[in-house]
Amino acid sequence: MRESVNSELFVVAEYWHPDMEALQAYLDLVDQQLMLFDVGLLHRLHDVARAGGDFDLRTLFDDALVAASPHHAMTIVGNHDTQPLQALEAPVEDWFKPLTYALILIREQGVPCIFYPDLYGAKYSDAGGDGETHEIEIMPVPYLPKLIEARQRFANGPQTDLFDNQIALALSGTAQRSRPVAFFSSAMAQRRPRSSSLGQSMPG
Repeated sequence: MRESVNSELFVVAEYWHPDMEALQAYLDLVDQQLMLFDVGLLHRLHDVARAGGDFDLRTLFDDALVAASPHHAMTIVGNHDTQPLQALEAPVEDWFKPLTYALILIREQGVPCIFYPDLYGAKYSDAGGDGETHEIEIMPVPYLPKLIEARQRFANGPQTDLFDNQIALALSGTAQRSRPVAFFSSAMAQRRPRSSSLGQSMPG
């Protein structure tokens, strides 16, 4: 296909596998020519939201494609298969979605993908494991349009990761453009101060 078109093609394969070795083997088979969904990261985000503050966020990117092969990772918070009552059901808790979108949208590595119902909402009915039909409503994620705008306008410069029980991401920006800071935490009980350089234009 790339030989028959004049522009660079952006290609994503829906090879749904949480195992890093399987994803790397698939990329090798296709000569590293496409992107894959970061299933491992999605599952860990699902687990973090349900861990009640007991998840060690320093391990969040362990076995994540965005850490091992960032140029081939499409990061997601959900899709049509992981939403409630679907084949690969693993929804991220609603309260946690703004944080997870901040994490993938502000992050330097990976290409973030926005799930349409998270932006616009959706309603549907489907059968559950109990044999009953359930009405499902996915509400738009608060602040998601602003997070998208923040990525477009401010996600510049090299990234600094500050890992602890909480995670902070800082992008130092450039001389011409500002920089964002994203703070990500599953619990505030053990919060401690952290500092990071934001570039020469903002010392201190």
